[in-house]
Amino acid sequence: MKSSWNYDIDKAKMTSTDADFWWHGIKPGVHFLEPKGRAQFAMLLDFGNYSFKALQRVRLSSNQIPRKYLGLAAVAVKTNKGNLAKMLVSGSSSSIYLHSIVLYNKAGRVIKWTKNG
Repeated sequence: MKSSWNYDIDKAKMTSTDADFWWHGIKPGVHFLEPKGRAQFAMLLDFGNYSFKALQRVRLSSNQIPRKYLGLAAVAVKTNKGNLAKMLVSGSSSSIYLHSIVLYNKAGRVIKWTKNG
């Protein structure tokens, strides 16, 4: 995903409306993963070991995440629709790559799973 684009995790697509995050480009090489609307984030220690129950206990915030922490990173997300998700992402100087996204409904069932690459 290129600089300054928005993404809706619930729909698993780039969008101009209802986005959960923005890959915010400040200037070349300076980017932030920013939650939009009511979405919230948290960095995770490991993508694979976080179940729905574990994600429910993660302390989320509306703080942006600088690209320097996104070499290959696991991120917990609460979407604008209130669903929990976990993403495996990597950031380059201008783009962010979404390797995997697991989206859970409020009952804890996987409702979307995407894997790229």
